[in-house]
Amino acid sequence: MILTLTPNPAVDETIEMDEPLAADAVQSTRDMQFTPGGDGINVSEFVHALGGETVATGVTGGFTGYFIEQDLSGLDVPTDFCSVDSAPTRINTTILTPPPEGPQTTRVATTRPSNASSSNSSSPDRRSTRSVSTASSRRSGSTTPTSSTSVGASRGGWGRPTSTDWRPPATGTRR
Repeated sequence: MILTLTPNPAVDETIEMDEPLAADAVQSTRDMQFTPGGDGINVSEFVHALGGETVATGVTGGFTGYFIEQDLSGLDVPTDFCSVDSAPTRINTTILTPPPEGPQTTRVATTRPSNASSSNSSSPDRRSTRSVSTASSRRSGSTTPTSSTSVGASRGGWGRPTSTDWRPPATGTRR
């Protein structure tokens, strides 16, 4: 038996939009989903799906807490939540919009060959970052490379921070 505790559960709301978000406009959605969320709840769902014995527990409140308990009951996941009247369980909202027109960039690290004439040549780990542009279609699930743009070296010569990039906090101050 695995007892999972989710002290701060949530209802995860995912909204898929038909078009990019625009200010001061009424927009329609393509799809909307509500699912119970929280690490302990997620673990209980997986343990139950794998055939193990589990009980999901935690603190819930309001109509959203009721939704979590009812949705897990519909999945046959045993629950033993403590309901409170002081506040409803939180809602996390994720809005998915269509990909923007044009290339999208993602950073990747690459290794740069060492240069014997460089003053930093003794460092075995010499990295640079570059951006790889891809056009992705959420509907088809495909990702097609479109172009590559170099953004150059990191600070201080290929990944080494310079003395101006970071300094320890002064004594007695909080970060």
